[in-house]
Order: sequence, then structure tokens, then C-alpha cells
Amino acid sequence: MKLIYDYDICGEVYMQEKWPNIRFLKDWGIYRMGQHEVAVIGGAYSVDKWFRLDRGSIWYADEQLTEEEMIAATAELTNAEVDFVFTHTCPICWEPRDLFLGFIDQSRVDKSMELFLEEIFKCFNWKIACFGHYHADRLERPGVEQFFKDTEELETIWERWQKYKNGEELAWWLIKSPMFYASDELLEAREEYINKWK
Repeated sequence: MKLIYDYDICGEVYMQEKWPNIRFLKDWGIYRMGQHEVAVIGGAYSVDKWFRLDRGSIWYADEQLTEEEMIAATAELTNAEVDFVFTHTCPICWEPRDLFLGFIDQSRVDKSMELFLEEIFKCFNWKIACFGHYHADRLERPGVEQFFKDTEELETIWERWQKYKNGEELAWWLIKSPMFYASDELLEAREEYINKWK
């Protein structure tokens, strides 16, 4: 793979010469997609790491950002102004605990990416966040969406949250997480959970 500048999205991407039409975004950075500035931050821990290793399957040690990469990403994104932020996993305060796999011991799950995202999201201005990792398609919080199989145009997502901000109801068929309408008390209780990981 080689690193090239993609003029369509105003940023560096990786490309394999054998497949020049497929581009891979870097692990962090800011791109221009359509009319929107978009920050991206990749990386997440695989909860099936030990299962895969026990079976002789592939597991990549670089699936999460290193501490040095986190520092570099923070330096690049601090004080940025973007419309969207795309991440693989999510800040720890948004963890969809109802989607956790019951047979996974959460005390063995590395939360360093979620904790890092919790901090870096405070360092720059963003309007809408989209993430994956937990295998669901739903709205997590106002302005926060989780994707697994669904795809949507950026403008569709943008317009949804602009209308919501202006008092319009969300479409009835959009699936919302149990935390979408969370009360302040519930969010405070969640903070206690978050603090135990810090």
C-alpha cells in the first residue's frame, strides 16, 4: 500500500496499486466529503481476541491506536471545526451496554480507545458523530448514530439532525437506543461507571 493525496476528499489515503479505485482513510485525520469537514479516528479492541488466538486465527496487534498515535491524533484534531466525526468505536460514555455479549468478561476488555475518544471529543468542535463496532444500526443520542449494515448519504444524516435541532420529530421508523432519551440522573449514574475505568 502506498500513501497518496486524494483531491476528491482533500487528504491523504492509502491505495493498493492493484485496486486503484479503492481508497483507505488514515487512522486519524480531517477530510472534506461533499460540503462537509469530517474527522476520522479509527481503532477498537476485538473482544474475540483470545478466542481467535486460541484457534490460530488472525489478530492484529495494531488494531488500536498506540499511545504515540493518540498524542499525534490529539495534536492534529485539537481545536478543529468539523460537521461530522467518524470513529470505529465510541467514547466510553456512549457505550451501548445493552449490546455487550453476555459471555464476554468486560473486565478483560481493553477500553483504552473508548477512554481516548472520551477525551479527544472534548478537544474539537463537531456536530454529528457516527460510529460502528457494536453491530447495530440505531440512533444512540441526539446527533450520534451507530452503523452496522445500513448506509446513508451524509446529506440525509445532516438534514435529519438540522431538522431535529429546529424542533422537528424524528421519523418513527428510526431505531433509538435505550439511552436516547436518558434522564440527567441516568447519565450521572453512567458517569460513575465511566469513572471506574479512568
